[in-house]
Amino acid sequence: MFSPDKLKMDFKKVSPVGGLKRMFGVDALMQFVKSLVKIALVAWIGYLVVKPHMAELSNLAAMDPMSILPSRWTSSAGSPSPSRVSCC
Repeated sequence: MFSPDKLKMDFKKVSPVGGLKRMFGVDALMQFVKSLVKIALVAWIGYLVVKPHMAELSNLAAMDPMSILPSRWTSSAGSPSPSRVSCC
């Protein structure tokens, strides 16, 4: 059903003060804190996963690119072999 009342301009919705209250209000602050906690949690878990391999990761820059790949991914010619790659 078409209603011309929905098309009328409502200046309360385009108020800069109202927009700033929404951006810097208590709800926005709580969303920001929740997002920071999520990012910190993912970073901490990532650190715990990578921490045991730190020595290996620091040596990667000095290694030959073909020696970085697992041996099952390289054929005798040195190029990746899709037939030898196992999935799952």
